[in-house]
Amino acid sequence: MSTSLRSKYDFSVIFDMDGVIVDNHIYHERAWKLFARNHNKILNTDDFYRHFGGTNKEILNDLFGPGLSDDEIKSLAREKEEIYRRIYRTEIKAVTGLERLLISLKSNNITTAIATSAPLLNVEFVLGATSLSGYFNTVVHDSMISHSKPHPEIYLKTAQALNRDPGKCIAIEDTIKGIESARKAGMKVIGIATTYPVYKLKIADMCIETFNELDPDKLNSIITM
Repeated sequence: MSTSLRSKYDFSVIFDMDGVIVDNHIYHERAWKLFARNHNKILNTDDFYRHFGGTNKEILNDLFGPGLSDDEIKSLAREKEEIYRRIYRTEIKAVTGLERLLISLKSNNITTAIATSAPLLNVEFVLGATSLSGYFNTVVHDSMISHSKPHPEIYLKTAQALNRDPGKCIAIEDTIKGIESARKAGMKVIGIATTYPVYKLKIADMCIETFNELDPDKLNSIITM
């Protein structure tokens, strides 16, 4: 998407990926449980949701203990993500209303980005399967950050990549960790009720059930709150 045209709207929109672009938490949970079983480990649902929105390293340290080397973490994470992509491949689709919103943002020259703790292979998998890659100006993923959400690093780096002041960015998130990360970065945040119900996302500036509730004017009202 071209960034040379000026927009009448003075903000950018940053999307988390898992749970925002695709409603995939159930498939990540299934993949983690299959992965754990392959290694004679047990991962319960509460442990999964405690870490969802963070990094693979956090769950792996829970399963195997904190003594894993960086190479071991990379290898085990790669194994889990291969399981996830295999079981999700035939089910993947964009969240309801997302493409309509992205088309509207693009037609109004509003810059957009993805800020995700997922690895690049998963980003390519999701964007390729949903045919949405052309709607985003930039992507920040796990290998580009040192601190996982709720640390603000990923959102600060994404704003920098967009050449935007964080105060002129709206983040869209599905988890408490993600909302806290964006708020700490100084952004407005919309919580979308995919992974959790609306009442659990009330720390966001606004909560929605689907993207059909958003358009550029509604987003503009949030940035000026």
